[in-house]
Amino acid sequence: MARWRYTVKMQVSALQSRFHRRGLSSNSLLSLVAVGVLLLVIIYLFTSMNQDRPRRQAAPSERSSSTPSSPASSIAPAIPPPAPLSAGDENDPVAAVSILPEGFDFGVMKPGSVTRRTVELRNDSTSAIRILGTKRTCSCTTVEMNPGLLQPGASMPLTAIMAADLTPKDKNSVKVVVQYEDLAPTTISIKGVISQAVSSLPRDIRMHPGGYNNPTYRTTGLLTLRSMDGKPFQVTRVAGETPVFQSAASSMAPSISQIIRWDMSDYDQETGLDASGERIPGFLLVETDHPDAPVVAVPLNHKIDRIQPRGDRPWFFLDRRVVLDPVDSGRSVEFLLPVNGMSTASAEDVVDTVQTDATTFKAELIGIEPHVDGKRTNLRVLVTPSPGHRGAFMGQIQVMSSNHSVPFTVIGFAREPGGS
Repeated sequence: MARWRYTVKMQVSALQSRFHRRGLSSNSLLSLVAVGVLLLVIIYLFTSMNQDRPRRQAAPSERSSSTPSSPASSIAPAIPPPAPLSAGDENDPVAAVSILPEGFDFGVMKPGSVTRRTVELRNDSTSAIRILGTKRTCSCTTVEMNPGLLQPGASMPLTAIMAADLTPKDKNSVKVVVQYEDLAPTTISIKGVISQAVSSLPRDIRMHPGGYNNPTYRTTGLLTLRSMDGKPFQVTRVAGETPVFQSAASSMAPSISQIIRWDMSDYDQETGLDASGERIPGFLLVETDHPDAPVVAVPLNHKIDRIQPRGDRPWFFLDRRVVLDPVDSGRSVEFLLPVNGMSTASAEDVVDTVQTDATTFKAELIGIEPHVDGKRTNLRVLVTPSPGHRGAFMGQIQVMSSNHSVPFTVIGFAREPGGS
């Protein structure tokens, strides 16, 4: 401020000297001085404002950090794009797809069967939603749906087709995923179980409790049998013998659940062979009086029956056995055997023969057709029990091509003619 006053005083003195030399009056001199002072004040104020503005802008960063900011830190961060809207959120005011019912409930599926279930996709939003298609988590399921534009308030059907394997198992981990344009996908769960009308718990028996590398066999244990359709039943035979129940009261009346004891103590625990050199069978056959499950096959998992890697096999099976529908003596029953890899096999490796050395039934290949999943190939096999045989039967068939052969176990039940 003092410097500014000194500058003004010097400017005034210079003007006075200049004015006296030119003969100007004192009033003129004062007017000029006033104009000069006004100009200097304006210049000072303008300069002060420009110098003070950067300080005020930098003050917030100076308060937050004592370290000078880099040029990059002064750039505002990019705002990320909004996350895709969830197609399954019914509370979303912009777009939502609801599933009615919420999932596919296949219930109990008979082994080897093909079951269809349908849900509705409904657009609950005020905007049209483009449905692009679907994905599935298991080749056992195919989907029927026409992709396209789903208008507000409109619905479209989506059908899932489950091709049940021949092996009993749960199918609760399978999903169908519906994909949309500009929306997050919807995941639809599948609930179901592949089972005969009477199921077993456990589904298979580990014959080596210590693991496959432990040579010791277990030869006794308990098995629970349960009716899957709610019909009471009774166990009539176990491995061809009179059943032994956990409780004596169990054998008195039919029930929806039975607990039995299985016994393979005629076989050596170290070798797994009986006195005649026969090994423990691959399946425990339990016969019942249930009309739709006269025989239940429980796998006895041996170390020598472990599923082997495919290796260089041109084709193979995922299943180890089939339990046929009961058949009257003197008649035949068919089943479809899914084969993996045969659709890509060379012509000379296509299966063309089914043979068996079993004495209780005959088997014949009567057709080859595509599987419903579009990837595998079905072999249509005809099985005819021997004329004099009654009750449960089990044996192996050999499925053969020119260069390859694979065994497969067939289990069935021959009834009296006209029996139920």
